[in-house]
Amino acid sequence: VFVGYRYYEAAQKKVLFRFGYGLSYTTFACKMLACERQENEIAAKVLVRNVGERAGAEVVQLYVGSHVENYFHPDKELRRFKKVYLEPGYEKEITFTVNAQDLAHFSGAANAFVTEPGRYSLYFGTSSADIFAEELVAYPFAAGAGESGLPHSEMVERPAAAAPFYNQAGFAS
Repeated sequence: VFVGYRYYEAAQKKVLFRFGYGLSYTTFACKMLACERQENEIAAKVLVRNVGERAGAEVVQLYVGSHVENYFHPDKELRRFKKVYLEPGYEKEITFTVNAQDLAHFSGAANAFVTEPGRYSLYFGTSSADIFAEELVAYPFAAGAGESGLPHSEMVERPAAAAPFYNQAGFAS
């Protein structure tokens, strides 16, 4: 299970391009609006705004991290993502739904995916390393599922990044 970004994050190794990283010719700002329980799932609302001068696309990603100590697990794992196309100055609200299956891990003892009762973090970002919001939730889900108490008012901006040039040997120049 510790392959790709999960390994690099667990080993605290720096990588040139993080999992989910993408280049853009514009700048986006993202913020968490709400995280609420709806029956047997959680609805998390995120606002994405194009604050740049060009039209572009941004991919917002939802990662889940477990605080349950019953098993060995990565810090966070990708569970959902949504791509948003926006003209300059426009914004869009997107909603992620999280259910018990999104919190599950494979149990060798049960030979099935199981969801352990406990606390989980929902991470929202534009790559595995660019996290703009975190929400702590408890399973089984309870009313007022979001527990972090963090304000959801700050926009986190991700500017357009210039890609380094790589020569044929794979070195940045």
